[in-house]
Amino acid sequence: MASELAPALPIAPPTLSISRGMVRRRGKVGVIASILVILLATTIGGLWLIPWQQSVIGTGEVIIFDPMQRPQNIEAQIPARLVDWFVQEGDTVKKGEKIAQIEDIDSKFLDPDQAKRVAQQRQTLQARLKAAQNRSKSLQNQIVALTSSQSAAVPTADERRKQAGDRLQAAQQVVISATQSLNVAQQVASQAADERLRQAEERIRQAEQTVIAAEENARIETLNLTRIDSLTNKGLRSEREREQAQNSQKRTATEVERAKQSLEIAKRDAKVGSLEQGRAKLQVTSAQADLARAGATLQEVRRGTNVGDLDFDKVKADTAATISGAQASLSSVDETIASINNELLKLEIDSGNLDRRRAQQFVLAPSAGRVVRLMKAGAGETVKSGDVLAVLAPNTQEQMVELFVTDNDAPFIFGGAPVRLQFAGWPALQWVGLGPAAAQGTFAGRVKLVDAIDDGKNRYRVIIEPDYKAIERGEEPAWPTPNNRKPGEALTLRPGAEASGWIMLNRVSLGFELWRQLNSFPPSINPKLIKDKSGSDKQDGLSESDDKEEKKPKRKINIK
Repeated sequence: MASELAPALPIAPPTLSISRGMVRRRGKVGVIASILVILLATTIGGLWLIPWQQSVIGTGEVIIFDPMQRPQNIEAQIPARLVDWFVQEGDTVKKGEKIAQIEDIDSKFLDPDQAKRVAQQRQTLQARLKAAQNRSKSLQNQIVALTSSQSAAVPTADERRKQAGDRLQAAQQVVISATQSLNVAQQVASQAADERLRQAEERIRQAEQTVIAAEENARIETLNLTRIDSLTNKGLRSEREREQAQNSQKRTATEVERAKQSLEIAKRDAKVGSLEQGRAKLQVTSAQADLARAGATLQEVRRGTNVGDLDFDKVKADTAATISGAQASLSSVDETIASINNELLKLEIDSGNLDRRRAQQFVLAPSAGRVVRLMKAGAGETVKSGDVLAVLAPNTQEQMVELFVTDNDAPFIFGGAPVRLQFAGWPALQWVGLGPAAAQGTFAGRVKLVDAIDDGKNRYRVIIEPDYKAIERGEEPAWPTPNNRKPGEALTLRPGAEASGWIMLNRVSLGFELWRQLNSFPPSINPKLIKDKSGSDKQDGLSESDDKEEKKPKRKINIK
């Protein structure tokens, strides 16, 4: 338009044209500069004021966190031959429901009457056990009786031994008394009798001498009387002298008689002494006989004492041997009982193994779920112990997501951090950096734990669970897991489905994020945000909220 109006303008002088051109150029430059300044200010303001949500992106899949609810391989417990299938792929089964029947092919369990024979063996062993127990009770009673008998027999034998000892002491005293009596008879009575006999013999000799002297005096007096008679008759002596001679002759005759009487008395005393000496010898002989009898009695009593000692030892040894024999028999019976109990225990184990083996011929569902795949063909196929027969997907109640992040991002992830998830098959739109408010079709989650080690490829596994609190408050939709499936809804989240996740970190300005990206700096983490969201500063393992949730039952989200 400027070119169309230019010819109509008056031609100015050259100086004036130049100044006007400069003014125009200055005006355009000013406008452009103003625009640039405004744009620069707007850009700087936007970089400073526009928020940016830092996040870590990870990919993974849906998993079943509870190991008891994960897909299970149903294996054959025994080597067998497949007989029949009771289910087909896709069938829903209950826990304990029969899936297949197999026939045992182990040679140890082929006998159809094996259970009956095991029962017969058990009855036989129980009868043997009862007999052995009765024998044990009998031996115990016998040992008690033998112990009582020993308690009575041993003291009795000991008493007999003591009595024999008393008799021995009495016999020894008798021997001592007999010895003393013999000594008395030999040393006192015999010597006294001998002395009295010697005295009597001495008196006899004295009496004989007296008799001889008296007879000699009598003979002399008789001769003197005869001489005096003759002299008197001759008148040589007087009558008086003859009377005196006669008196003297009579006196001497009397003395002779007296001396003879004394001699006779002395002889009788000697005879009595001789008798007393004989009696003393008889006493000595009797004392010797008594001593001999006492010695014989002592020997007999001593032998009786020895017999009593031997009898005591014999009674003690016999009773101890009898009790020991009974105890040995009891030990043998107890050993037999233990052996029978051991055999019964082994038989019970064999019986239990047989029953368990028979029960294992029916393959049962370990949990309620759906039969995913049958791994073996029809009847007649042989399987080994541990072969997989079928794959069962249990009815799961809780599902989680495992994401894999690089080793550069793993240090910034903490337990309880918020996560936005996108599942394969669910259309979603997630504006990176704008936060959950700008997300469409994504689901809320929380970091449950971060593995402490990598997977061998410098990647770390992060387990994501549903954000139960936000779902309960109605701020976020529930995950499309089987337990949250609405009536008539066909879509459901299955294990193994691909999942993408954005793990939210700190909220910064757009300018700071650009500056960080240009300088390849790591994301920033607000420690206060970590404490607010996870309840602790730890990054690996469970957060405090997770610990609390583990102590209480898992919550189920019911969508009305």
